[in-house]
Amino acid sequence: MLTTKSLIFLPTLATLSIIIFLLNVYLIIEVIKKLRQLNKFKTQEVLIYENKRLLLIINLWIYLIMPLIFALAMITFALFFVVTTETRGVIYGIGIGLFLVYVISAFIFDVWILKAAESAIVVVKNHKLAFLNEVINYTAILSVTNDLKRRKIFINYYDDENEGLVLQMKLRYHWELKDFFKALEISTAFE
Repeated sequence: MLTTKSLIFLPTLATLSIIIFLLNVYLIIEVIKKLRQLNKFKTQEVLIYENKRLLLIINLWIYLIMPLIFALAMITFALFFVVTTETRGVIYGIGIGLFLVYVISAFIFDVWILKAAESAIVVVKNHKLAFLNEVINYTAILSVTNDLKRRKIFINYYDDENEGLVLQMKLRYHWELKDFFKALEISTAFE
């Protein structure tokens, strides 16, 4: 038999799931807007780099994995109050498990996928590089390098707003992205 504390704990988890879901919906809408904005350049005569595998992972995560886990967790939380007392313990365990899976998947989205999305699409137009969150002029770029383990590509550039301030953008390494940068008229430190 479940105690009164566990009866209070489950609605609290449901509320936390809804709050996390709403925060992720905001982040997802921002990413979708920016990706669509960059995809509009496909109709123009510009150079575009797309990491199709990464875009597939982002779309699967946004449109399938996150909503499915959230819906299953909410259905389980609703079933908890409908089922008989003999099966409440099982439903309670499933609900806690789904909540943890949902929180972990939301954390993965917030930490890994949002960082990786920065290097999913790169557009070159009018001697400028357009990324998901940044537009960099060719003349502002100091160097483009990668780390020794080839996990990140670093773009060091001057900030347009603050004279003399050097910023660094970190992108997820991909050999096609490296070749894309080598083909441009910017200085790279690639072999």
